Amino acid sequence: MSSRKSSRSSIGSHKSHGSITDSHRSKEAEFFTECRVAYLAVFDKTTDPITSKEDLSLVLHQAGRNLPNKALNKYWTHETDSLSYDDFCHIMKKEKPTSRDDLMKAFKKIDINGDGYITHDELYKVLTERGEKMTKAEVRAMIDEADDDGDRRLDYNEFCNMLLSTADKVMTASKDKVEKTSAKTKKTPKPSPRLRRPAEDSDADSVVSRSSKVSTSLQPISKSISKSHEPTNLKNWHHYHKKGAFYFDDDGPIISHQYTLDVHSATSVWITIQPIKPNADDDESMSSIGGSKPIDTALYILKEEHGEPTSLVAFSETRHNQKYTLQCDLRSGTYRLIPFTTGCRFKRRRSHSVKEAHLVKKDKDSDEYHLTKHFRIALSDVFDMIDLDGNGTLSREEFDFFQLRTSGEHCDDDAWEVVEENFELKNGEITKKGFNDLHQMEANDNDGDLDDLWTTLSSMGFNKDLTLDEACPFKLDVYTENSKVKLKVLESQEGGTALRDAVNESVMKNGEISRVKGMKDLTMYTYTGDVRASIVLDNKSHSDVKVRLDCSHSKNCVSNRDHLDHTIDVRARNTRVGHHLLPSNERLEWSVKCTETILK
Repeated sequence: MSSRKSSRSSIGSHKSHGSITDSHRSKEAEFFTECRVAYLAVFDKTTDPITSKEDLSLVLHQAGRNLPNKALNKYWTHETDSLSYDDFCHIMKKEKPTSRDDLMKAFKKIDINGDGYITHDELYKVLTERGEKMTKAEVRAMIDEADDDGDRRLDYNEFCNMLLSTADKVMTASKDKVEKTSAKTKKTPKPSPRLRRPAEDSDADSVVSRSSKVSTSLQPISKSISKSHEPTNLKNWHHYHKKGAFYFDDDGPIISHQYTLDVHSATSVWITIQPIKPNADDDESMSSIGGSKPIDTALYILKEEHGEPTSLVAFSETRHNQKYTLQCDLRSGTYRLIPFTTGCRFKRRRSHSVKEAHLVKKDKDSDEYHLTKHFRIALSDVFDMIDLDGNGTLSREEFDFFQLRTSGEHCDDDAWEVVEENFELKNGEITKKGFNDLHQMEANDNDGDLDDLWTTLSSMGFNKDLTLDEACPFKLDVYTENSKVKLKVLESQEGGTALRDAVNESVMKNGEISRVKGMKDLTMYTYTGDVRASIVLDNKSHSDVKVRLDCSHSKNCVSNRDHLDHTIDVRARNTRVGHHLLPSNERLEWSVKCTETILK
């Protein structure tokens, strides 16, 4: 069996899948803005459900989608009780805005006598029965504006121009309504327009090409975080579970196990993910790092096509006790489940322990090395972390994950044969005793040299005093109501472009929109969920921009950044997370206040 390298080769970060072009990012951002504006023109907030087919037709009309009844019936069946904002966005992606061909069909229906003209009176009913309600005077003004030849009737071209112009006016009215509502709720103080005078000892921020300060104070979040409600008949659902862990890769990013979920037929799913302590009972399942606060865990579900994660389907927004939860309906197909932690609490260690634990001791009589009690406890935790199916033994696949994590090499046939011949197995899998014996053999093979043993422990997230402070184990439970599924664990890897885009999309679809003054093509989205807040900047311009996001006046908050006052570079036509924020103390009220300043 090949010995582990004392200088372990970096685990290859999972390469970004199917990079999305800058143009696509911009179109996505515009699309979600269009969805949100249309939805909030009809409903008070995006969490309000659509409860009737009439409301569905109305909100689609706000976005320029004028669906006939037959098309609406595809989305609102006799079994439909309600549709969510996410459902609405999904429909918006499928249904394109009204085209001139669509208008020609509508024109022919209204032009009953087929003479190629529509009278003014015939249009009153059409233009006032749905959508943003208008008075007859407003309709008359629009028709007069569209009636180019002044014959008090509209031909096809005049009809198209009028309706397309009307759709633009409806969208503009909707945007104004959203902006006015947002202004009332935010009560953003007006900044005094002034350039910042450079300080003599300032560094990168000393030269300011333009400055814009906008203070946005989010509504305080209640100290009692909202709880989700699990399905009442959950015990009757199919249940699947796996374990995994967050780690730090050698070159910096957070990596974790990922999962594929094969769904054979449409079903409702209830998924929970929670941080755990190795070898802990279920009632002691909350994991913390080095004795600090529990690590936040979340889950993103992406559609998988040709083995690659693609579009966002759903993400966990609520919590039930210490479990982060997600409930949605999935159609048949393959999905990628990607765990996510903000990095607010899961951070690299700042300093190393002064005291180094003893791993082995030498028996004077036999001249052999034996593992110390503390090292055995640590190995027991490692064993529990890599026992991904929780059956108490390690399969070859699980041992391969461990081997790849700690040495950068896969467990080939020769290595596995050595395991089978020398260490205790049960049903063809390694027992905990066999796992300990493997490391004792390694200590004796190296004549007490501890480099390889420390490499193993460090790779698994332990520091020199055997505290687990750079890994966060978690447990994933999947419940399905109507269909059996296949849940498969994948090796540890970075979320890559797919996860970054999913996180950005979830914030942009569900967050508050605000324009950053001083740069018209720079938009800030602020998402405030039950368990976290996130700030995303979307730069649609052709210029790179440096933005200072100062959240230092927030109350009871901790950021994924090193400081609450953080400056980021946002490349042209790109989107970036500025801050993820969590409450420092979840028992106390917390609120976010962010001042953004354009530096370059």
